[in-house]
Amino acid sequence: DKMTFMQRVKNIIYYVFTCLQILYITEPNYPPFVHRYFGSDVHYMELFQAADIWLMRNDFTFEFPRPTMPNIVYMAGFQCKPSKPLPKELED
Repeated sequence: DKMTFMQRVKNIIYYVFTCLQILYITEPNYPPFVHRYFGSDVHYMELFQAADIWLMRNDFTFEFPRPTMPNIVYMAGFQCKPSKPLPKELED
């Protein structure tokens, strides 16, 4: 995995965007929800980190090779709908 300069810039932009998203969207909204349903002594990040299984909605065949933990389950394709027949004009 060698990144070009533009890929590195894009990576930094995504990182900054993610940090801002956590700061302005996640932090204000998750703690009240967690305190309401799990008690005031529970932090939402503790719940996130203590997950026994992680369901990943992507296909490992399309990703870069990387090690994954045993509690990660790739479940790609579950959202796919059954195929429909092609319209007559496209079949010809």
